[in-house]
Amino acid sequence: MITWITTVGWSPFAVINPIWAYCKENDEYPNKIILIFTPLERIKKNLNICKRYIYEILKKYNGKNFNKDFIIHEEIENDNIEIYADRLNRIIEREKNLKTDKIILDMTPGRKYMSAINVYYGYNLRDISIQVFYLHLEESKYQDIPFPLTPIIKSELIDILESTEIFSTDTSKLPEIYSEMDKEKRSHYFKDDEANKEYLILLSIDSEFNTKTKIRKYTFAYEIIIRGHELDKLLKSLITRNLIHQKLTISNNQRFKIYNLTNEGKDFLNELQQKIAIKKQEVI
Repeated sequence: MITWITTVGWSPFAVINPIWAYCKENDEYPNKIILIFTPLERIKKNLNICKRYIYEILKKYNGKNFNKDFIIHEEIENDNIEIYADRLNRIIEREKNLKTDKIILDMTPGRKYMSAINVYYGYNLRDISIQVFYLHLEESKYQDIPFPLTPIIKSELIDILESTEIFSTDTSKLPEIYSEMDKEKRSHYFKDDEANKEYLILLSIDSEFNTKTKIRKYTFAYEIIIRGHELDKLLKSLITRNLIHQKLTISNNQRFKIYNLTNEGKDFLNELQQKIAIKKQEVI
């Protein structure tokens, strides 16, 4: 069972769209939604909008296993930091006692200090699986638009805890085979940009940077930025070609998809590295 906790503010779609994005990107869906709100009239109006959308979204993904009773309201008298932190803590403790499998804290809506509190609880509560998500929009004009109508390249659901941990990892000892290539000469080694990125992904997985966030950290170290939707496409292609496979694993109470090279993938990478070594001599 997954409990999703979020805060209703001035934008209903800041509440709705992260849930929508999560459902589209994952094979498991929230079973319970907890909406924290204050008694301001505009907030109450937004609360009703959120409830209608969320119910329709989760009814589609969960089917008959989801009903309106699974959307729970938690009213707080105001958004004072102490009141919010205390209520969120009590909600989390209650869900732990109910033996929920995972809690997701959405920091997309709400004030900045609410986001900080979400991250704090995510890092410090180790007796239950907690994830913290943020739906990043590249342009503010999509802020009040339903998620399916937002161009896929303009939004990305970010796992904040994993991203913070991985992007603070030292990558100074990564393999030199790619970094030794002069940027301007990389086109000699790969037929196109996609082949270049596939090679880096395989190198990353072979170096045990094998979650989506770790892969992006790895490629970023080589000054190659791969957006989330593009990485999904490349990983699916590699899986279809039986070069990698994925499985679920749990680390520090967090559930991740990890990727490993298949035997065919290991052979493919070795052959590719041999070809690159030969071409490197030709370029020199």
